[in-house]
Amino acid sequence: MLRLLRTSRSGRVGENARRLTQSPHVAGKSARSKLARHLPSFTGVAGVRDHRDLEVWKLADALRRESLKLTERESFRQDWDLRRQLNRAASSVASNVAEGFGRFLPGDFARFMRIAKASALETIEHAATSADRRLISEDERDVLVRLAKRTAGACTRLIVYLETAKPPGRT
Repeated sequence: MLRLLRTSRSGRVGENARRLTQSPHVAGKSARSKLARHLPSFTGVAGVRDHRDLEVWKLADALRRESLKLTERESFRQDWDLRRQLNRAASSVASNVAEGFGRFLPGDFARFMRIAKASALETIEHAATSADRRLISEDERDVLVRLAKRTAGACTRLIVYLETAKPPGRT
């Protein structure tokens, strides 16, 4: 989940930052202590230097992998169009997260996150169509839909943050 760091007026790191240093996502005690030393000077998305470290990208990647796994079946070979649409929609989520992360301004990143969210919702529609055509089971559809909804929710949370974030170099 996205964790934000807030520095108080006195320059002290807020409670969210302290929780981050205890997060299971920060490997090893020495890594946590190194991170803690640098927290007061850091604002923004906590310690993220690569788009693959974002929780939203991890969810999008899982969505893409699940889609690819399901569409490799023999049943999808007869419906090439739906297979292509499902895979493109699921792959587009992670691609837009990566492209948005590479943009300099938070507003640009938010725009790409909106596109990523729309692709996650499109994936839900294609999963429903696949189940209606009996290319995947109802349980497999439910797994794909749950994953796509979680991804869309993560996109929304990041969009909310980015809309309030200040561009680098501006106070």
